[in-house]
Amino acid sequence: MPIEWGKCEMRWPSRTRAMRVARGQAMPIVLLFLAALCVGLLVLFNTGQVVSKKTQLVQTADATAYSVAVSQARALNFAAYMNRAEVANEVAVAQIVSIYSWMNFAQTGATNMSVAAKVAGALLSEIGIGVVLLEMSEVLDEINSVLNQVRHGARAAFEAIVTSVGALNFAYSEAAKASVTQVHLYADGDLVARRTVEANNRANADAGMQLSASTNVVLLGQVRTLAGYFPIYKILPNGPGGTMSESTQTPGGERLKNVVMQARDPYTRARSQRIGGSLLLIRASLTMAGGTDLQGYHRWAGMDTFRFLIEEKRPTWSGFKWKTALDLPLAWGAAQAVAKSGSWSSYPLLPGINNGRGWSSPYDNKRYTPYNGAGGNGFVGRLAAIDPAGSDSPDNALLRDRALQKDKPRLQEYPDTSNDPRSPIVSARASSTSDWPIVSVEVEQALDALHTSTHLEGMGAGQFTVPETARGDKLRAVASAQVYFARPRTLFARADGKRELANLFSPYWQVRLVDTPAAVKAQFLALDGIAP
Repeated sequence: MPIEWGKCEMRWPSRTRAMRVARGQAMPIVLLFLAALCVGLLVLFNTGQVVSKKTQLVQTADATAYSVAVSQARALNFAAYMNRAEVANEVAVAQIVSIYSWMNFAQTGATNMSVAAKVAGALLSEIGIGVVLLEMSEVLDEINSVLNQVRHGARAAFEAIVTSVGALNFAYSEAAKASVTQVHLYADGDLVARRTVEANNRANADAGMQLSASTNVVLLGQVRTLAGYFPIYKILPNGPGGTMSESTQTPGGERLKNVVMQARDPYTRARSQRIGGSLLLIRASLTMAGGTDLQGYHRWAGMDTFRFLIEEKRPTWSGFKWKTALDLPLAWGAAQAVAKSGSWSSYPLLPGINNGRGWSSPYDNKRYTPYNGAGGNGFVGRLAAIDPAGSDSPDNALLRDRALQKDKPRLQEYPDTSNDPRSPIVSARASSTSDWPIVSVEVEQALDALHTSTHLEGMGAGQFTVPETARGDKLRAVASAQVYFARPRTLFARADGKRELANLFSPYWQVRLVDTPAAVKAQFLALDGIAP
C-alpha cells in the first residue's frame, strides 16, 4: 500500500508522562545521605564528648598529682621548720649559759676588786687614798651582794627555761620524724588525692571520675622511695662526763652539732677583748676572753676569763723570747647546761671541745679554740674550771635540765637528707631533674558513664548505634609531679651567694608537674591488666 507522505504522522512520548514515570527514584539516595549524615553527627557528637571527658580526666589527674606532691613538700618543709626550731632553741640555751657564765664572771670580778681595795686601803690607810679605797671596798661588797641575789634568782629562771626547751625539742623531734614516715606520707597523700578527685567531680556536675586501684600500689612504692631519701639520724649517748669516742660520734650527731655551733650569735660565739702595749723589753696586756661551746651532744659549756699579763724579753739559746713576768687573774666565771643529776666535777670544762682541739667548722674550714681562748687564757682559765661561781659552790654554776637523764644526748634525733652517695637524692643535689622524687596518679572513668549517643536514651539506637571502645572499658589519664629543693636566689638568697644543697633544715621544698616516666606508665598498664 503506498504511503502517503502528506498523511504520515510521528508520535513522541509525552514529557509529562516521562516525568511521571521517573518520579521517586531520588528518595533512596536522599535517605542514604541522611543516614550517613546522622551517623556522622553521632560520631562527631561522641568524639566531642570523649575529648571533653579526656580533657577533664587529664586536668583532674594533673591537679591530683600536683596536690599530692604539695602535701609531700609541705611535710618536708614542716620537718625543716621543726629542725630549725630545735636549732634555735639550742642557740637560746647557749645564750642563757653565756649570760649565766658572765654573771659568775662579774661576781668574781667584784669580789676580787673588793679584796684588792681592802688590802690597798689597809696598806695606804695613813694617807687619804687609803680611806677612799676602803669606802670603795664597802660599795663593791654591796654590789657583790646584789649580784649574788640576782644570780640566784636568775639561776632558777634559767633552769626552768632550759628544762622547757628540752621538752619542746623532744616534741619537735617527734613531730619532724613523724612527718616524713611512710605511713604519714602515704596516708596524707591518699587522702589529698581522693579529696582532689571528689572536688573535680563536684565542679563537673558529678562526672564520676575516681582514682584507679593501681594508683594505691604505685603511690605506695613512690612514698617508700621518698621516705628512704630522708633517714632518721640517731644521736648516741656520750660517755661519762660527756667524753666523746669513736663509738659515740655519729655522722648525724656531728651534722646537727655543726649546724647548731654555726648558728650561734656573736656574743655566744666570742666575747673577747684585748688591750696592751710594749716598751723596750717589757709589754703588758689586759685580756678578756669568753665563749660557749657544745660539749659532745649533751651539754653546753661557757667560760669567761680576765687577766693582767706582764711579759719581758729574755735571752735564750735561740734568741730573745717573751717570758711571763706576772700573770694576775682579775675575774673568771663559767656555767653549763647539763642533765638533772651529777656534780660539777662530773662535767669537766677542760680541755674543752674535741679534747681541747677546738671546733673545726665545715662552713669556713677554720678551727676555733675552746671557749674562744678563755680556757687557755693563762692561770685564770684553770681557776674558772675549778671555781666557776666564785664564793658559791661550783655546783651552783650548773643549769640543770630537770627532764634530761645524765649522759643522755641533749640533741634529739632528726630527719635529714641521706648522706649515702648511692642515694638518688645525692644525684638530685646536682640539679638532675630525673632523680628527684615523683608522685604519679591515675584517674579513670567507666565508658558507660559517658554522655555519648550509646548511653543516652533515644539517641543512636538500633542501626544508628555508634559503639565506643577503650582499654578495659575505661578512660584513663596518668599524671606525675615532682618534689624538689630550690632556695630562691632573690627573696631568700644566701648571704654568701652560693647554691644551697637539698636538706631538711631549710623549708624550700617545691613542686612541679613533670612528664610521667615510661617505666611508671608501663607499671600502670601492667597493674590495670592491660597489654601495652
